[in-house]
Amino acid sequence: MQNTAPIADAGGPYTTTFDNGIALDASGSVDPDSQCGDSIVEYKWDIDNDGTYEFTDILPSRTLTW
Repeated sequence: MQNTAPIADAGGPYTTTFDNGIALDASGSVDPDSQCGDSIVEYKWDIDNDGTYEFTDILPSRTLTW
């Protein structure tokens, strides 16, 4: 059986004000092979879409503050 890549769901749409920050939530992401024991082990956030991850975490959510 072939391993299938996880399906990312970064939530959104996101809005913010400079005094409140922004809560990112990827808890909607799933691993199609979870019935075989696979799981998502880390979440990566590329905030400015430049190809470099600004944050990597084992948790699916993060709050950014300015």
